[in-house]
Amino acid sequence: MRRSTNKHVSSKTRGKLIEANLLARRSWGGGLDAEKEKVELQVTGVNSEGERKRKELERRLWETRTSLDELEGAKHELLDESMRSMEHMLSELEKIRSHGDSMRESIERAKLQLEKADHLKEFCLRNNEMLRSETLEMQVVQEEEGEGVSQSISKYLPQGIGVCAECKPMKRSLEYCRIESG
Repeated sequence: MRRSTNKHVSSKTRGKLIEANLLARRSWGGGLDAEKEKVELQVTGVNSEGERKRKELERRLWETRTSLDELEGAKHELLDESMRSMEHMLSELEKIRSHGDSMRESIERAKLQLEKADHLKEFCLRNNEMLRSETLEMQVVQEEEGEGVSQSISKYLPQGIGVCAECKPMKRSLEYCRIESG
């Protein structure tokens, strides 16, 4: 009797078919010899061992795929976290840059204020010098006319500036006069 084997049938199923076939032959009384039965049982044993190894390899393959999937997920999480971290650093750098820009603008405004203050200082010094020279001229005129210098000139001077009789050739203010300030 010729046996047909289907290659697409798993070895476990094939082993069960062989055992079922053997049982069927025994029950029909066809009677197989003992040697043929032994060979078929050995084939079934080999097939079941192959099935066990195949299942073990499938399990390992599944574990490897699971590990790869986990690694892939971890890689994506790390990339996402890295991107978020880089975006945060970029926003911090942008804040620092804008703060630097505002500081630069503040420095420019301070430089302009210093320039204005220097111009104002020069203006005040020129006016002060002009006022002192006019005061000296008035003092000379008053001396020639004989009037009291400190009384007549003091009405032309800004507050805090005056001329005393002892210091008039030096044009000192009353604040620096050695005689009146003691």
